[in-house]
Amino acid sequence: MQSFRVAAILVLAVATGCQTPRVMNETDYVAGNTVSGEIPEHPPEFDPAIAVPPTVTEPSRPENWKVRLEDVLRMGIENSKQIAVVKYRPGEAGAAVEEQLATFDPFFSAGVAFGRNRPNVLGVFDSPQKLTSFNGDAGFGTNATAGAASQIGFSSIPGSSMAGLSKRNATGGLTSLGFSVNSLMVNPSDDLQKFSPLWTSNLSVGIEQPLLQGAGVEFNRSLILIAQAGKKQADFNFETEVRQLARDLERSYWDLYFAYKNLESQEIGMRLSLAIWDAEKTQLDARAATEADVAQARSQYETFRDARLQALDQVLGAEAALRLLIGLPPQDTNRLVPIDEPTRGEFYPHWESSRNLAFELRPELKAQRLQIRSAELELKRQENGLYPDLTVGGNYAFLGANNTVGGSVSSLTGDDRSNWTVGTRFQIQLGKRAAHAAVRRTQLALARERASLRNVENTVLFEMQRSYRAINTQYNSLKIRETRREAARRFLESQIELFRQGRTTMIVTLDAQTRYTEALRDEQLALTQYNQALVDWEFASGSILNTDQIAIVNSDPNVSGPRDTSSRPVPPGISVNLPCGPGTPEEWPCVSPIEGLDDPLYDPTVYSRFGKPATVDDPNPASPETPAPVPAAPVALPEE
Repeated sequence: MQSFRVAAILVLAVATGCQTPRVMNETDYVAGNTVSGEIPEHPPEFDPAIAVPPTVTEPSRPENWKVRLEDVLRMGIENSKQIAVVKYRPGEAGAAVEEQLATFDPFFSAGVAFGRNRPNVLGVFDSPQKLTSFNGDAGFGTNATAGAASQIGFSSIPGSSMAGLSKRNATGGLTSLGFSVNSLMVNPSDDLQKFSPLWTSNLSVGIEQPLLQGAGVEFNRSLILIAQAGKKQADFNFETEVRQLARDLERSYWDLYFAYKNLESQEIGMRLSLAIWDAEKTQLDARAATEADVAQARSQYETFRDARLQALDQVLGAEAALRLLIGLPPQDTNRLVPIDEPTRGEFYPHWESSRNLAFELRPELKAQRLQIRSAELELKRQENGLYPDLTVGGNYAFLGANNTVGGSVSSLTGDDRSNWTVGTRFQIQLGKRAAHAAVRRTQLALARERASLRNVENTVLFEMQRSYRAINTQYNSLKIRETRREAARRFLESQIELFRQGRTTMIVTLDAQTRYTEALRDEQLALTQYNQALVDWEFASGSILNTDQIAIVNSDPNVSGPRDTSSRPVPPGISVNLPCGPGTPEEWPCVSPIEGLDDPLYDPTVYSRFGKPATVDDPNPASPETPAPVPAAPVALPEE
């Protein structure tokens, strides 16, 4: 027997081989930590043979595509590559809600083990025995899993039964039901042994309930509420992306409008300068002009040629920027031509109502309030850790024994074979330094989030003030430039007539032409900036989605803004559909509202003391109260 064991050891040694230790080099590390050496192919969606982009020397397009502002908004919302990326974030956040809800799902476990044991013969009276066992209660434990993520803590006694069912309740307790069958066969059997083989069965019911730390519905549901708040935050963050896209689309549309108008004004100036240059060349042939006059006229003409070239490049750049926002493919060769006329009428924004509307509708504020709510819930969770761990538990088990499996199971309720256990556990960390540190950290995080809310509120307020002033300034500038353009037109017409009659010089005529061209361009620039100021006001007041009739599925409807939109075209309605995760849209991630999550954590009229901002029409507006900074509430932190 001894020689057989030695031979077995030699065979194992030869099979495993004999090598010196080898140090892992960089190549081994890369090879062992790389999933695959092949880079996955992601072919582009568009045709690689993209048409050559237009330039100032070859600006021609096969077809003009006349677009309205509502068409741009619709195409931008539906086809934007940016929205195609961020629209999945709310669904990702909704998955976290399901993960937290899974904590209270029932958990099923099963295990089985086989074995044989031969005790050593230590005395002369010991007889060699062979014990063969079948254990339904697996002695090894496995973590409970949900999907691909390991979650420890579903069962405090993993693998204690052949088959078990456990569930955690809303107050933190754990209820379990387990059943196991075990077999033991001793060969040779003992004369005092009643059954050989011995089959035992066990049916047990147990419960564990924390009383202090980890107890209570509020504590055990806090992670679910935090996850649901995160889902709503993701919704509001997505709404922020849509609002910014709508603002960028409108501003880009008017940028393209101005680029075409600027090109038109430069072409007018170029034609006028060309006519004057031709007239000077005719006068030179008649010896009524000098070479210097012709050269000066040509210099003016070349100046406008260059200005027209730069204006054409501005058109191509503004068109490319709008095409990118709309989401048009690069191979599209149609020319975008805006056909909507901008608003020239004066708009009177109502400061007080718009300010309150902004603090109600701005998604940045909604998301930050939810962040504060999450921090408050997390603080309550950490404060629960200051309590000691006091847990009570009990177990009641029915036992059965026989020489057969069926007999063992049938005898579970007979012969008063039952066990029960009732106990308690108390545990506390002396000093509670870790618990106090966690509470302090969450208190500071809560104070930071509240300060962040005030910062966002302050930013929103300054955005509204800037937009309010811009509307007033740009409108008055537009009226001034309209008058300037009309005066420049009359001056140019009179100078051209006098130039034809030979009663004025060419220099004065060229100056009149330059003045008119600049006045025409500046008027269109003021008109564009005025309409962009209206867009910025809608964005700052939070009413841009309502004005553009853009709806986001499963988000709160916007309240109508104070602006009268009857003078502008309104699209019939644009909706943004968010992709849902597993299940039907009625299930999730469209989570039902949670009471308290949407309630404001402060009085929205806290800034009502801030009156209208100063404008060019009213540099010193009357205010019911003198604006004063809002004092911040002191943050009380626990002493170390």
